[in-house]
Amino acid sequence: MLNIENEYYLIRNFKLDDYEQLFDYLSREEVYLFEPGQPISLEEARKLAEQRAAENHFFAVIDKLSNRLIGHFSFFQVEPFYVNTYEIGFIFHPDYQGQGHATRAAQAFITHWLAQKQVHKIIATCNPEHHRSWQLLERLGFEREGRLKHNIYFKTVAGKPLWQDSYLYGKLSARQGD
Repeated sequence: MLNIENEYYLIRNFKLDDYEQLFDYLSREEVYLFEPGQPISLEEARKLAEQRAAENHFFAVIDKLSNRLIGHFSFFQVEPFYVNTYEIGFIFHPDYQGQGHATRAAQAFITHWLAQKQVHKIIATCNPEHHRSWQLLERLGFEREGRLKHNIYFKTVAGKPLWQDSYLYGKLSARQGD
């Protein structure tokens, strides 16, 4: 069980009863502008919270002042596993964007993981048009390592994919000798 806490946030594994607050932001169309998927129903949020509570790849960000779920991180090890590289993703409630929440919470989350001996590098990808996302990564000390051309799509028009580019970012552990 993950439990990262600072004066502002509690970052923890999801719980079954997080579904209503998860629904509050994942039911909004604007969340999916640069993300796969579409707005979810309350029942889908209930199933998603149940699935995430059983896994160890998605982590809830709780604002301690309001005691609300304001976003989440995904964190997956990428292959080949022996290189100890992990990919981070994040979605924050639109009502909590632009106020420093993502920066402060992500700093605590990333600092925790980079302190773990088995984590050599954390990577992230984002759409070049999603300025807030790549600017956040750069504030967190990630370096832009490249641009992948037409590597992914989340939507189609008349059955044809709407391909998009991705920026690739990376942040190395301070332990370069491991």
